[in-house]
Amino acid sequence: MGIFTTWTDKCARSLWNGFFGALVLAPALLCSGQYALAADEVSAGTLFLGVEQRFLNVETLSYSVKKVSTLKNKQNEEQWVFHYKKPGFVRIDYQVPHERLIILDGKTLVEHIPVMKKAMRTDLTGPAKEKNGKIVADVLSHISVDGLRVGNYEELEKRAVSVRSVTWAGVDAYLVEGAEPRYLMYIDKMKHALLRTEIFDKKGSLVIRTEASRFIEAGKDFWMPREVHITYNTPEGFVQSKILLQDIRVDKAIPGELFIFNAPKGTEVIQN
Repeated sequence: MGIFTTWTDKCARSLWNGFFGALVLAPALLCSGQYALAADEVSAGTLFLGVEQRFLNVETLSYSVKKVSTLKNKQNEEQWVFHYKKPGFVRIDYQVPHERLIILDGKTLVEHIPVMKKAMRTDLTGPAKEKNGKIVADVLSHISVDGLRVGNYEELEKRAVSVRSVTWAGVDAYLVEGAEPRYLMYIDKMKHALLRTEIFDKKGSLVIRTEASRFIEAGKDFWMPREVHITYNTPEGFVQSKILLQDIRVDKAIPGELFIFNAPKGTEVIQN
């Protein structure tokens, strides 16, 4: 497990790996057209692929995040900066409430906490590859932005039962509905972006809801929301999160040195 957790780590975990987990862990593509459902002969698989393909095609992506979560009138604020570079380089500079650095280069995961003067280096190769892959997913899920990507789209595609054209917040969209358990996904027809998602448990209770808005074209035909509202159902009650995305950059040059960890003097490096 990671060497640092936050309040929202404990009370607000999503059902999928989040935005960039699929970028670095599972970049497989769907077989579009496998499920011929309703709505202009568009299948759930084709729609999910349209959302995912945008992210799989980018060479680089970076943005800054401000996340404010509320649970029982108590607020928690988090801030971090995210950088991604193909084929699987990730850097997250976590700034608030505590400094933390995460670097992933496809072979090694590094977590550094300056105040503790400690860093953990996890080898992602060798016989423990599957186990370490789960470690990466767990670490990245803590600072993922739900509502940007479909997530485990292969599973969701299998559970899809209908696709229909709708209008959501004045936008022409497709609504994909799934069952066992139920989920709803609203996908912008023009932008191929998620507008709203709702995932329920087997009892029909809401687990997570996301709503994305204030879209900008950060790159050619690459639309990103500047604001995402998320509702999580937790044992302590519903957590309301507001996420603001800024400084969104697509396919802009990122130096390779950014993904190299040089331990500051006096830092203890732990091999995992």
